[in-house]
Amino acid sequence: DVYLTTFIQRSPEQIASDAMKLKEAGNALMKAKEYSQAIAKYTEAILLSPGEIVFYANRSQAYLSSGKYRDAIADSNKCLLIDHKHPKAYHRKGMSYLHLKMYNEALFSFEKGATLKDLPDSTHKSFLSMVEKCEALLAAQLQKDVASKAVSDEGNTATPESQFFKEAHKMMKAEFEKREYRNLLKIVNEVLKVNEYDPVALRLMGDAYFNIKEWQKALPYYEKGQYHTLDLGFRTKLGDLQVEMGEYALAGKTYASALSLCSSTEERHALRVKGARLYRLAGDPQNSIKLLSEVLETDAENFDALLNYGQVLVGYGQKSGDAVLLFLQLLVKDTENSEVKKTLAQLVKAEGGYELMMESLNSIPKTASALVFLANIIKENGALSAARRLYIEALELEPASSTMALSLTHIMEMENDYQGAFDFIKRYLEANPDLHVGPLTCAHVYNVISAQRHVSGTELLDPAPQTLETKSFPALPLDQMYDPDALDLLALFCTLVKVLYIRGNLSMMPPLVALLTPVREKREIYKTTIRNEHAYYSTIDQLLVFHKNQPLPELPILHVAGDSHALVTAWQTIRFQQQPHLIKPLLVTGLKCWHLRPESTFYPKVNFYNVVPTAPRGSHIVMQFGEIDCREGLVVAVNRLVYDDIAEGARVVVKIYMQVLYDLIEEYDYKLYIHPPVPVIDVTRNIVKIFNSVLKEECENTDGVVYLDFFEDMLSEDGTKLNKEYELDGTHMNPKDLPHLERALTEVM
Repeated sequence: DVYLTTFIQRSPEQIASDAMKLKEAGNALMKAKEYSQAIAKYTEAILLSPGEIVFYANRSQAYLSSGKYRDAIADSNKCLLIDHKHPKAYHRKGMSYLHLKMYNEALFSFEKGATLKDLPDSTHKSFLSMVEKCEALLAAQLQKDVASKAVSDEGNTATPESQFFKEAHKMMKAEFEKREYRNLLKIVNEVLKVNEYDPVALRLMGDAYFNIKEWQKALPYYEKGQYHTLDLGFRTKLGDLQVEMGEYALAGKTYASALSLCSSTEERHALRVKGARLYRLAGDPQNSIKLLSEVLETDAENFDALLNYGQVLVGYGQKSGDAVLLFLQLLVKDTENSEVKKTLAQLVKAEGGYELMMESLNSIPKTASALVFLANIIKENGALSAARRLYIEALELEPASSTMALSLTHIMEMENDYQGAFDFIKRYLEANPDLHVGPLTCAHVYNVISAQRHVSGTELLDPAPQTLETKSFPALPLDQMYDPDALDLLALFCTLVKVLYIRGNLSMMPPLVALLTPVREKREIYKTTIRNEHAYYSTIDQLLVFHKNQPLPELPILHVAGDSHALVTAWQTIRFQQQPHLIKPLLVTGLKCWHLRPESTFYPKVNFYNVVPTAPRGSHIVMQFGEIDCREGLVVAVNRLVYDDIAEGARVVVKIYMQVLYDLIEEYDYKLYIHPPVPVIDVTRNIVKIFNSVLKEECENTDGVVYLDFFEDMLSEDGTKLNKEYELDGTHMNPKDLPHLERALTEVM
């Protein structure tokens, strides 16, 4: 109340002056080492002027001096939100972590401080000195951890040094298995200080870099591993690396030298297969087949030899029934092999490939489960049309399967065939009227949509729609969950709502929601296998309060292409180019910008190219992608040493995105506007901020792509949270921020 009165009675200038006087009083108390009183003065200053960075900076120093390290960290973080290049904030944050013996966190703070530009030499040297101190403390901590584990084994008579390596090897292998390569590197560095030729450390670190395709970083570990002259693993792995680096002649020599180290037929066969792959990649299929034939003569079931033989056939145009049959057989042998699945999908996508696959299956009984298994595999690798045909054949064998019906509907969504999806669901409901989720039957849902001829609701309704007889079934107790078939049927109902919403048929929403609400509310559907379908439905359900009428089809269209965030603004009206426009969604389910890289065959990428180019040539499109990239992928990639930090990872992903957008502009003459990824999720907000900063910068460097600069408008006043006015469901915003989009578009026009 006192501060409220202060604001009412005093001018802004007087308030600012009083705040500065409080700061000066706090400074005087700091010199007198009266830290608690200084903290109180700085706090009063903050209450008067909460946006002034110096007050938080000074209070963080007071907290640090008084031993309140976590409070010091909190104030340092507030400084960095206001100015992410504040050197004192990084230094005080690092010192606080150091006092708390959180050495990794301290190291990160000092390293970030050391990278700031235009620092005085003394400040830069201070940061570097603290980095060295943290590294030394971490090394000592690691040695202590390993030693403590070593001495904890009662009755162990091993020498301290041998026990050190035993425990270190165990720790390294654990980190490698978890793919926590950054942690692995720290342990490896300490082990190599004791023995620079330790084979386990060299091999694991080399393999880690090999796995993330950092060939040059893997090379020194494998080269140093050649010290172990009789180690076949190091020799062949060096050859593998040389192949990936395109040094085929050198790799051939390495493999040849490794042959003398082989002690069994299996090892010699494995080397010949590697040599065959080398020849194939080098453009010499004859010698590749020659080596593979030598292996297959004595080991006709050798999986790697058969795989490479098949890849030679496919790589040189032999896309025959024999090649398809071979990869089907390989799939049976190893259902998880990514190369087999990718190549099979490639074969099936080719002209006549589906027919060749079905001919190859003629010799075995066709079961619905087998067809679905194949459909799922080739769908994951982008062969959507073939997967759709397989699901249709599977449903002919089991026409009541809700699981197959759901999968077929999703394929149609990804092909942007919403009319086909609607027609199919309608037929399925009619054919299976008594299938039910609790008391809700297919007949109930069918009767609501039976008059609809077109998914968008724009055509005349059927004047005499069929009505199905409905049966009564008991409700399931709330402490029980539906069985898998019922859950998939519920997911199909949810997807029907999504299909209608995406095509603007809002008139169907209220009656369908009324049917679905009793069978889904108060149940933890988000913990089940249909959480994604239910999440889409729940978002649409909450957005309906923002729609008062059906969309006006006569308005000009502004497209918004995006993942589920495109649902938020769908079918709203916005003023654009000085007249009202209707926002039409171009939904691409679950797309990360990372999926758009050239080598990817993942189905969201196929979905993207099935959807976005349907906008007429020259269209204005707001692109809203990138938020999903910020959820876990970038953090995982940093932990696996793929990138040094989030910013580097974001730049790689954004460059992929920008290239795709540039290509769309070149081919379709689109006018593209980049919507900043939304900062809704608390745990990813800082990553989203970094991603947006990189995105904005890259947009400025890409012709024809315009960044809509209203990210800060979505945040709370202090910039730490989403503005409460725009909250919806914890993942999406509500449409109340449309004025910001409208303003940003007006500014760039």
